[in-house]
Amino acid sequence: MGRTVKRVPLNFGWPLGKIWKGYINPHAGPKKCKNCNGTGYNEKTLILANAHDDFANLGVQWCHNITQDEVMALVIKGRLMEFTHFIDPTTRRWVQKTWEHGGYLCECNIPVPRLSADHDKTAFCHRCNRNMQFLDGNDIRLQAPFAEEVNVWSRHDMGHDAMVKARAKRLGVYGHCPHCHGTGERKLSRRKKKAYNGWSVYEPPTGIGWQLWETTSKGSPDSPVFETAEELAAWCEQYATTFASYKASKAQWFKMFTDKDMPVELGTTLAIVDGQRDAIVNIMN
Repeated sequence: MGRTVKRVPLNFGWPLGKIWKGYINPHAGPKKCKNCNGTGYNEKTLILANAHDDFANLGVQWCHNITQDEVMALVIKGRLMEFTHFIDPTTRRWVQKTWEHGGYLCECNIPVPRLSADHDKTAFCHRCNRNMQFLDGNDIRLQAPFAEEVNVWSRHDMGHDAMVKARAKRLGVYGHCPHCHGTGERKLSRRKKKAYNGWSVYEPPTGIGWQLWETTSKGSPDSPVFETAEELAAWCEQYATTFASYKASKAQWFKMFTDKDMPVELGTTLAIVDGQRDAIVNIMN
């Protein structure tokens, strides 16, 4: 659980464990569109999306049977990086694959790498009987795998939205929800929208008191208010944890609050030893 300390008035009475009102917008914000369940899809596209989810829950995803145009849609969306990229062993980052001599692509969405610079930049596809488009070697579409390859690999997450959109477009049913126009949200009135957007976060009042707050949620007080950091540190030593069940000493808490070491409380006893006055310092914890 995240912790922080705030300086508040000594009589600050906001309830412990309750999120501070200045962190919660009191004005109602946008709600998801009930007609499309927040997806922004029209009715027929939503049926496809729900079918994907239903099959996924049964462990029979139609994404295990995707087509080549859906593969290309995923590649263009930046998915399927296991096929289009490799991991640099030095930087451990994804690096896009390239093909030195470029390649070809036609409407069947099956890329054909060009084997050498001697090959003509014009080519004909015998699958769809069309001339193929020449692609530069850095064009990510040239790295698109065959659908059969992806279907074997497709036990992994492959990008739900891109696949739904590609399949709906191929079937000629893709479109936006007519109620939210694709936003997935119900429209607010001008007055409500202005109130919601015009509100801003504000902190609790400041004062001389010391109080521990949790920051795991939006933020709420976790301790009583104390007059000094030492008193708060003593309370935290007994009742608070730094993380999970880990606890800290009073001095450690104090240093976290103030970024300073806790002052040493001294009691001095004077004694006469061999005619000399020695100061005997008793450190009191």
